Amino acid sequence: MKLTSSNRKRALVLLGLVLAPASVLLASGGLFQGGGYGPTPAVAIQAATEDAQACAESVGLYTCTMVGEPEIFVGTGPKGGVRYTAQVSLECTP
Repeated sequence: MKLTSSNRKRALVLLGLVLAPASVLLASGGLFQGGGYGPTPAVAIQAATEDAQACAESVGLYTCTMVGEPEIFVGTGPKGGVRYTAQVSLECTP
């Protein structure tokens, strides 16, 4: 189906209306969650923090602070050893 010029304009306006609220929300900051794993709880928390920061940086938010406490889960690794998994929440602003 080929769009006519009036349909293209309508599509662009609708796209702008959908994307505008997201850009306004992210300009003021946002909450990002990250996950990571490692052989110790500290390594798992660091990996989860880096994951959340990378997501925030991809949308231009570079100043992050942790919200709440990290969640730590203990499980078995692929070779049978203990593996820690962590989840963190970061509030990030430009």
